[in-house]
Amino acid sequence: MSNLINIETKNINGELIQTVNARDLYAFLESKQDFSTWIKKNEFQIMDSLKI
Repeated sequence: MSNLINIETKNINGELIQTVNARDLYAFLESKQDFSTWIKKNEFQIMDSLKI
């Protein structure tokens, strides 16, 4: 089975975390906003979901 978005495992502060590229996620979601606006509006929700 292939992933819709490439998921990578990264070592962040000694913990293995599954990550995705923000631009890949943006493209997958087919946002109508330009990327810079989209990431500014969503960065806190993204970071909160990762508990960073």
